[in-house]
Amino acid sequence: MENQYSTPEPENVAPNTKGSAFPFSEKIDKLLSKIDDGNVFKTLIVLMFRLSAFGFLLGGLFFSFYSMLFSNGYFLGPWSGLDAWYWKVTAVLGFIIGLAISLGAIYFIFMIIMKRAKQLENKEYNGLLEYIYKHTIPTCIIIFGEVVASLLFTIGILGLFATLLGSLVYFPLGGVLSPLLNEIGVAYGGGYITLAGDWDYIEYLSVMYLFSIMSSLMYLIGAYVAKEVYQYACKLVIIFIKFLPRLAIPLAIRKRNE
Repeated sequence: MENQYSTPEPENVAPNTKGSAFPFSEKIDKLLSKIDDGNVFKTLIVLMFRLSAFGFLLGGLFFSFYSMLFSNGYFLGPWSGLDAWYWKVTAVLGFIIGLAISLGAIYFIFMIIMKRAKQLENKEYNGLLEYIYKHTIPTCIIIFGEVVASLLFTIGILGLFATLLGSLVYFPLGGVLSPLLNEIGVAYGGGYITLAGDWDYIEYLSVMYLFSIMSSLMYLIGAYVAKEVYQYACKLVIIFIKFLPRLAIPLAIRKRNE
């Protein structure tokens, strides 16, 4: 017979720690944890590089096809202005060569930026400031040098084809790169979307386009030199900052003695 006067067991009144009184608190905690360990900032920086790569790819494809047929495009502009039929035939060949090489260059530059973004993602994160000055800025310097070198090399190759054909070669990125074309003195036409060739000036044009190819190598070497100089300057700044406390003590003693 059970004891009807036995004391009942106490109920478990311990607080439930699995949940929270506030909605979305677990998701907010995860987000704050990622911000604290730096994963959010690292992800955003890498994402900006990848977005710039896709922006260049899509923009390059857009200009490549848009510059064919718009009012001042290749066929309605510079091609239609050619007088002799044989120049128009060689200009059609120049269009095919220019489009193929330009699309290849656009994809090549896209892959360069994507590869550098992947390398940046694999870098160790020890703080936002260190990640920016130690990894991000050197990556930007190298990307800039590689992109400019690739574009200058493309301009030089297309220009040599234009010189050999003695006519026009399609260069859809010329409108965007007009400051660069003016800087190296490239002969262009049709609103910067073509590179011009002329057999009467074959020596001058050949030298000019070969100079563009050589400039691509100089820009590439200059980018790596600039990266080394920047990293060396950062080391000097770090050494100077570490030396400041040692310098402050003798100065404080000298002022006290005075």
